[in-house]
Amino acid sequence: MASLQTGPKKDPGNFRDTINEVARTRGSAVTVFGDFCKMVACALAPRDASGLSIREAEYMETIKGYNKAELDSFAKAMARLITEMEQKPFQDVLGPYYVENASKSTVEARGEFYTPHAVSSLIASMTINPEEVIARGEPITLSDPCVGSGGMILAAAELFAPSKAVDLLRVTAIDISPLACDMTCINTTCWGIPAAVTWGNALTLEEKRTWKNIHWYRVGEDDRQALLKMRDVLNGAFIEEATPERTPAPREADFIIPPPEQRHQGELDFDFFDSLT
Repeated sequence: MASLQTGPKKDPGNFRDTINEVARTRGSAVTVFGDFCKMVACALAPRDASGLSIREAEYMETIKGYNKAELDSFAKAMARLITEMEQKPFQDVLGPYYVENASKSTVEARGEFYTPHAVSSLIASMTINPEEVIARGEPITLSDPCVGSGGMILAAAELFAPSKAVDLLRVTAIDISPLACDMTCINTTCWGIPAAVTWGNALTLEEKRTWKNIHWYRVGEDDRQALLKMRDVLNGAFIEEATPERTPAPREADFIIPPPEQRHQGELDFDFFDSLT
């Protein structure tokens, strides 16, 4: 029988090391990181009837620029990312890396900045009463019009995690950056948060594309919303010939996360990962 090794365990490294290693021959860590997030978000996306990711075309287009060794490195980076997320429940580990590596001009031009986890947690606890929501037992909607990497969403979900009630959240998130959308897709999917993420502009109401994660479909949110609309019709909320005076106001989110300029400075969902195998 082989003897057990008693020496210190070798540090497996982290996803940042792997991204930086690939970036040495690619020129830009931000570009490589963006492609990495795109690949991971596509891999975690829901499947179509044929069993392929609904973002398969995006994935195949993204990997064209990399060789097999680099793609193997990305696979290792994803494994290391998941491991780190498990060690830091409901904390955003993607956003800080992006902000650290993005150029100052890019960050300032887009008004991007990272909200510390402690600040996000404070805002979430001041905005939402999880005990009240859980007692009511009905889903609540949470809207973030400039979601970034989803740190505020994670902080809100963390409030419900001890009671295993994260499913009560229904997240709608928007951002002008497709990379931000991919980071949010990764964070919400890995932590079991039902979410619909839109690449668009909350100010101009422009919407380029919306991605709904596997948990959005798992909890049947589209069906729930359809039933709510049907209930409104049956209750006479919408009439055949609506007038400005009689047309009801649009349904609003239960809780809306303020945009950055108004902000003051668990366990991973392994059942989902098992379903991918």
